[in-house]
Amino acid sequence: CFMISKMMLTFFVVFLAAPLSVLAEPAVQDGFWNEQKTKIKTHREQQRRETREFRKGLKDLPPEQKLSNMINYRNIQFGGNLAFREQIHRERIAHLQERLNANGNLTAEQRQKILSEAENEYLQAVERAKQRHLENMNTMEQIGNDPNLTQEQKRERIKTYWQARREENRSDRQERREKRRLRRQG
Repeated sequence: CFMISKMMLTFFVVFLAAPLSVLAEPAVQDGFWNEQKTKIKTHREQQRRETREFRKGLKDLPPEQKLSNMINYRNIQFGGNLAFREQIHRERIAHLQERLNANGNLTAEQRQKILSEAENEYLQAVERAKQRHLENMNTMEQIGNDPNLTQEQKRERIKTYWQARREENRSDRQERREKRRLRRQG
C-alpha cells in the first residue's frame, strides 16, 4: 500500500510539476514579447501621426491629385512597413534560436524544422501583404478614377471597402493563429 502511494506521489509530482514549470516559462519571456508589442505599437502610432499630417496637406488639392499623392504616400509607407516587419522578424528569429538552443530536448533537425517553419510563415506573410497592398492600391485607383461616381459616393465606397478589408484581415489572422496553435499541439 505504501509502495502504491509512493508511486502515485511520484506520478503526481512529475506530471503536475512539469506543467507548472511550463506555465512559469512565459513569465521569463514576457520582457521580450512586451518589448516587441511596444515597438509595434510605437511604429503604428507614429504612422498614424504622419498620415494625419500628410492628409492635412492634401486638403487644398483637387481630388485627382489627392488620390495620386495618397497612393504614392501609401506605397512609400508600405516600403517602410516591409523594412520594419523584416527587423521585427529578425529579432523574433534570434529570440526563437536562443530558446531552441536552450532546449536540450530537441534535436538539431527539430530545431531546424521549427526555424524553417517560422521563416516560411514570415515569407508567406510578406507575399500576402504585398498582394493585399497591390489590391488595395488598385481598388483605390479604380474607385478614385470612376467618372460616374460623385466625391461622396467615392468616399462611401472606399469606406465600405476598408471595412470589408479589415474584417477579412481579422478573420485571416485568426485562422493563421489557429493553425499555429494546432501545429504546436500536434
